[in-house]
Amino acid sequence: MKFIGGEMSNTRVILDDNLYDGVKFTNCTMVYSGSGGDMGIQNCTLNNCRWEFTGAAGQTISFLRGLASGMGPSGKELVRNLMNDILKD
Repeated sequence: MKFIGGEMSNTRVILDDNLYDGVKFTNCTMVYSGSGGDMGIQNCTLNNCRWEFTGAAGQTISFLRGLASGMGPSGKELVRNLMNDILKD
């Protein structure tokens, strides 16, 4: 589904299979499960929102946390390098 413009507040926003363009989110819980399908957030404003990763996305976050905490300094370095690769311009 495509959402263009407008505002959403105090609600759970499902990101999977949805495109948000120019939407203002306030006090929302942004939920991403990694279930596939087209999704996106572009030209949006997020105010005081929190993120929730469920399903495959949540498992990936847990896996990365495990690497960072269970492998000592080398695990933290691995996760830090992954994040740096993601943030490259």
